Amino acid sequence: PAAVTISTAHAADIPEIQRLAHEIWHRHYPGIISDAQIDYMLEVGYSSQTLIDILQTAEGGLAIAHCDGRAVGFGAWRPNTGSR
Repeated sequence: PAAVTISTAHAADIPEIQRLAHEIWHRHYPGIISDAQIDYMLEVGYSSQTLIDILQTAEGGLAIAHCDGRAVGFGAWRPNTGSR
């Protein structure tokens, strides 16, 4: 089996994270939520500005997983401020 590596993501990885988010949400959420809701969640939650904000937030960050040199997953975290 190929090894999966997980590393810290940077601003340069944002387009790849957005690509993965689009693929993951459109593969797994249809039938649970509408396509319009999926598109809205991607627009709001995975916009370039939102992801940059996560990178610039203290105690926030992004990670990206690679397998055989290909991006296959990601993680995002930031403190819960109670505003959303």
